[in-house]
Amino acid sequence: MFAFWVAATLLSPAAAGLILMRAAKAAAGAGEADATPEVYRRQLSAADAPVQPWATAGGRKGVLAVAAAAPGVADKPYAGRLEEWRAAGPMGPTAPQMAAVLRQAMREWPAEADGKLLQALDEAARAAPMAKEEGR
Repeated sequence: MFAFWVAATLLSPAAAGLILMRAAKAAAGAGEADATPEVYRRQLSAADAPVQPWATAGGRKGVLAVAAAAPGVADKPYAGRLEEWRAAGPMGPTAPQMAAVLRQAMREWPAEADGKLLQALDEAARAAPMAKEEGR
């Protein structure tokens, strides 16, 4: 433990010296021109460059994904997405999507005991994700 404190005592001033040297060098060169406008110029010229069409190995899948995530494109109604997730079966949607399908099913069939159990297990897993991983 003594060796640790000796090493820390020797390394601390060395690190502080390096930091101060870099700060002094940066302060001495503060009169230099700012490179920010050049960066903006390059970004603007890249934005004005002609767009090259691209294709994916899967045909139009990539184009559809870009179109679906494009800003300004209206989202699908929530009910439509729920129907897609429900039609995909239990292995298709992600866990949050499946939870949304389960909540919708519980609204449609409130007396269904199995659904209430699954919904309670899902909510408990969300409340304590570490307990689920540790097997508690």
